[in-house]
Amino acid sequence: MTELAIVGAGIGGLVAALALAKRGVKAKVYEQAPALEAVGAGISLTPNASRVLEGLGLYDFLIENAEQPSANLTRHYKTWDLLIDIQREDARGEYGAPYYQIHRADLHTALVDALEAGVPDCISTGKALEHIEQDVGGALMRFADGSEAKADIVVAADGLRSVVRKQLFDARAPHYLGQIAYRGLVPRASLDPTWHSDESQNLIGPGAVFVSYPVCRGEVINFVGLAQTDAWVDEGWSTPATKEEILERYEGWHESVADMVNAAPEGALRKWGLFGHHPLPAFCKGSVALLGDAAHPMLPFFGMGAAMAIEDGAVLARCLTELGKPSLALKHYERLRMPRTHMVQSESAKGGERLQSADPDAMNRMTVRNEDSLGLFHYDALHMTLDL
Repeated sequence: MTELAIVGAGIGGLVAALALAKRGVKAKVYEQAPALEAVGAGISLTPNASRVLEGLGLYDFLIENAEQPSANLTRHYKTWDLLIDIQREDARGEYGAPYYQIHRADLHTALVDALEAGVPDCISTGKALEHIEQDVGGALMRFADGSEAKADIVVAADGLRSVVRKQLFDARAPHYLGQIAYRGLVPRASLDPTWHSDESQNLIGPGAVFVSYPVCRGEVINFVGLAQTDAWVDEGWSTPATKEEILERYEGWHESVADMVNAAPEGALRKWGLFGHHPLPAFCKGSVALLGDAAHPMLPFFGMGAAMAIEDGAVLARCLTELGKPSLALKHYERLRMPRTHMVQSESAKGGERLQSADPDAMNRMTVRNEDSLGLFHYDALHMTLDL
């Protein structure tokens, strides 16, 4: 029986493990954190992602815990004028699955619970990978705690700063992409009625955007500000931010931005620099496959980073269980996923350039090029043919 290991218990790694479990295959998941903690903020689950999650048994959970925005609205940063109105009320009818928005921690907990219900004790925490090497029999992993593990196939879902990517695929460090992100979660009750709808709001202006939408069963508004800046020196994903620095960056923007930032609980604001990698020529090498941000990190302007990892996990599980010889299955996974993820990676970056243009009014004069117009939501990772 083929032994499978997944490095990283983030969303992509958990989806891969759950998709394999649904097909009767147990994978061992190794997570570097000492415990599985509820961290993060809001994320979008576009129909191509929610279709997978519902198909893996999370339908009831999503209906009860995720928000379904009635619209994605793009507005002028100064005037609040509506520039683009994309209705989402009939997303299931149009795409076969809803457009959800949810707190990342809620989704992560649900995936852990679903996986452990089917495969108890399959997740090992406190397993920070330090070294991986391959031989004809598979791959050997060495962890910081001194332990080792061997597997016939290793799936690297260990994120942007992937140890597996660095040691086996590309030794270059991630490079800064000229963007900083500000994040906050605000109790909805503390905001004026402007924010009491179920819509997703996206204010766009010169060099920045400011996105907000409800999560946590509508009780909290998640906001993310993405702004161009020349330098980033802090390490980590969650550096504390102050209200003053965010308000300074968004000076001159519509008053609703200041209202949102000022309503955030003290000490709850975070910031991080956005980093990326150059596209890889391969996602698989020998008995090792990359998944999610380890393979294709992308700027968040399409809100598709988590969706691509979810698709990866579903397609990889299908290839490994439907296509026979593992080495051929990995190559098939690579050939199926590389063109799509590279395209979304590129288009998301271009989307940021458009949204952060010096003239937001130009959005009314140009052809909309986004996830909808590119047809990204129709992708069905669970049921599409695996033919190339």
